[in-house]
Amino acid sequence: MRHDKVLGEPRRGGFSVELSRENQLKVERDLKDLRFRYRGNLERLNRWAAALNSRARHEDIGEVRGLLQRSLDPEPARWDGPLGVVPTFDEITGALRAKVLELVELYMDMALLQLLETLEPLPLLAREFNATLAEFGHLIASECDRFLLPEADSTLMTGFNTTPPPRSIRQMLEERIRVRRRREYFPVKPPQLSNVPPAEPTHGNAADRDSVDRRSGKGGFPEAKEVGVVEPSGNEATRADAGPAVNATNGNGTDQRSAIDAFISKLAVAGRKITRKNIWTVAGYTNATEFERFQRGDTRNQSAAAAFKRVLNMKPENFIGSLDKKSASK
Repeated sequence: MRHDKVLGEPRRGGFSVELSRENQLKVERDLKDLRFRYRGNLERLNRWAAALNSRARHEDIGEVRGLLQRSLDPEPARWDGPLGVVPTFDEITGALRAKVLELVELYMDMALLQLLETLEPLPLLAREFNATLAEFGHLIASECDRFLLPEADSTLMTGFNTTPPPRSIRQMLEERIRVRRRREYFPVKPPQLSNVPPAEPTHGNAADRDSVDRRSGKGGFPEAKEVGVVEPSGNEATRADAGPAVNATNGNGTDQRSAIDAFISKLAVAGRKITRKNIWTVAGYTNATEFERFQRGDTRNQSAAAAFKRVLNMKPENFIGSLDKKSASK
């Protein structure tokens, strides 16, 4: 059953799923690290704002090189208006608010990605997986409301306390959680056992066909999906296989996310369960920043997009070989 209100109501006392102590500590440690790196970006934005008081310019990475390793987003902040002129206070504030909201969305994406890597190996039912995602969404929303936006106001005077973002934190999270939810049914036919011949197709009589048609249309069997179309969700190991990985994008990241899901499913069929982290590792990246941008349709870094598309078009055996080499070199 599909629910439009994916976050539901918060649950007291932690997650519905009982996580091991090790996994609980990992979740806490990951969020703490993301907050630390978010503060690194705020410090960089504060220095950039001071430079903007003299003239409009892009962030100079050379001036903040010591902060790059502890930044959520290592890319330099860019001024979208004319360069060289003296911007007004309101123009600087508007630019800073936009950059902070980009950081908040990146924080959400990276936090959810890290949680999914924790949940994927666990034998969870779809409803347990979805409930845990929703509860984690409440945790992230609380982090944003209580820490991230107030810290931006304190450091940069962005004024989110008096003028909230155009889209609420809850709306941003619901969009992200909705595409990561698991379906309540298994969408792929289980493979035939090698020693059992496939059954001959039978057509039956008209009454039988009408009964099947009715059940497959409403309330019975799940509707058949077109080949190559992948339902967006977080169940990366139970996806229908797809054709070529990435060609074009519709501008909102749906094509990229579907291609990533299809590639993970293709590797599972080939006998190797992988995570999104494995994809950006084979592409040559050590953190998920550029991968998350690619996944949501942000094409500001064309070289990164090309690297991920190259990986998603690899044959399973070539990808597994590259992944094993990188794992062995650590």
